Amino acid sequence: MHLRLVYRALRKISDWSLGLYSDVYVEGQENVPQDGPVIIAATHHNEMIDIATLAAMIPYRRPVNFWAKSTMFKNPISGWILSSAGSIPVNRNPNSIPGENGSQQTDTHHALFKETFQALDDGEVIGVFPEGTSYTEPQIAQVKDGAAWAALEYAKWQRRQETNHKDGSKAKPLRLVPVAIIYTDKSQFQSRICVRWGKPIDVTPFVDECLSGPSVDSRIVIKKLTREIERCLVAMTINAQNWDTLYQAEIARNITWGDENKIPTEDYVAVTQGVIGRISALQRGNTSAGDLKSLITYYSLSHYTGISHATLASLYPGERSPPTPTRALTVFLQQVVKTMLHPRFLFFFPTFLVHLPAYLFGHLAGRYLANHKEEETQAQFKAIFGGLGFGLASGFVGKKLADLLLLSNLRRVVHDSWLPNLASWSAGIHEIDPITGWKRALGTLAVMLGTTKMLYKWHSALVAASPSLGFFGALTEILQSRLKRLIASYKVLDSLCRPRPAKLTTSEVEFYSRPPEKPVNPYIKRRIEVNGASTPPSDSSGSNTPSIVPESPPPIPIRSSTTSRLLVRELLAARVKATTAVRNVIRDKRD
Repeated sequence: MHLRLVYRALRKISDWSLGLYSDVYVEGQENVPQDGPVIIAATHHNEMIDIATLAAMIPYRRPVNFWAKSTMFKNPISGWILSSAGSIPVNRNPNSIPGENGSQQTDTHHALFKETFQALDDGEVIGVFPEGTSYTEPQIAQVKDGAAWAALEYAKWQRRQETNHKDGSKAKPLRLVPVAIIYTDKSQFQSRICVRWGKPIDVTPFVDECLSGPSVDSRIVIKKLTREIERCLVAMTINAQNWDTLYQAEIARNITWGDENKIPTEDYVAVTQGVIGRISALQRGNTSAGDLKSLITYYSLSHYTGISHATLASLYPGERSPPTPTRALTVFLQQVVKTMLHPRFLFFFPTFLVHLPAYLFGHLAGRYLANHKEEETQAQFKAIFGGLGFGLASGFVGKKLADLLLLSNLRRVVHDSWLPNLASWSAGIHEIDPITGWKRALGTLAVMLGTTKMLYKWHSALVAASPSLGFFGALTEILQSRLKRLIASYKVLDSLCRPRPAKLTTSEVEFYSRPPEKPVNPYIKRRIEVNGASTPPSDSSGSNTPSIVPESPPPIPIRSSTTSRLLVRELLAARVKATTAVRNVIRDKRD
């Protein structure tokens, strides 16, 4: 039995890290057996968070073994850490296996998957990210052959092992389980996760085809299995043919629902994909181009102003024209009273102060350490440094609380009790024996851990509670909505109550009417647009060698507060046009 101490510690950290999300919905747990060999083929759109999610959410808490380069095991220390973390050494990247023929192919693949085969034969779980890299795209961009290679080669090896057993015994069959991890907004604190364990892919027909004759090319069968994995992953995730379609669908969905958080997490994928289908149909019909463009403009201005549609809809519900300055002032004063002067705000303020370093560390790390064009990198840095900030702050508070308890409450301990020396120390006697020192250290540590847990639970209850939970739901509304509403109401008031400045230049209007360009991931083989439809690359097993991509032109910065106020005015006008477009053209119903 493997103790895997590092894996157990990392899994516990993974459990804590998922507390950064307001809801984690899991479905399809019945597709993962309690024992027996399993290969997980998971989507990979959020770097280390994906690993943490799989480790924490897999049914029966089964340990998951992930691939790692064999060279990383050469150092004894790093090798022990990786082995204790459940990593499987591979001789090279299994997602980039060149085509080989004959017996050399079998020997090479057997060497490549030797440790993987052994783990599967022991009934363990192998975690594979067949996309080959973590990325942010409007669709499943690529699925490489690594997972298919491993599954097919092991199934063939298992078949040969059963043939060699004279007693006719059979091992438990391999299960190849596709897994989709969907984030509502992976870079946003307290967003949501949907983990979907798909139905296992039956590899038996592919094995039978491979072993049907010596002339069968295994690479062709591998491609078939890879396409089946891709089909399953696409069916479980959100996929749009391009960024514009996704942006238009997001705005149309949010206008229809008022707030995406009103969509149940279990329905989030189906609702979003349904709107994408409606938008795509309109695009194919080449109709309502102006209406669809208004959705893009609204999305873009919402991004640059930092004011979401949900916030505007809650401040100015059902309005078909931009608000007047008087209306904006009234709304702002209402938000001040509801947010800052409400007595329930006092329950949130103490834990907010303790979590302030977490917010600050996460924001600074995402802004200055992570690539601002890579959403998944920002999400990872925010999670890591946000957790570090909270750990330091809660540890400091816990240490001060422990000192207070020892210096005041424990001073009252009777000297003939079971902690006489600790009581003497609290009274000011510094000569204590080692045993008392250990007791004091353990007591301090216990108080610090208890304080950290209490503050974490307190903050999570305030932030992530459902409105159906009564009192905590009301506190949630204060944090999640009212602070955002207060800030947005001030921006609108500031924009409308000042003298009307000059208009934006033509180049500025054009720039701010388009969302920022997404970076091109050089490790992805780009799909080809044919008649508005996106097709996968012809070779899904390509190498991880980055391609050379041209640099995009530098963005036009927001130059002044005047420009910012103009953008808010443009946002209010764009909201009216986008709402009208959804009402008259999209007509998406919440079925």
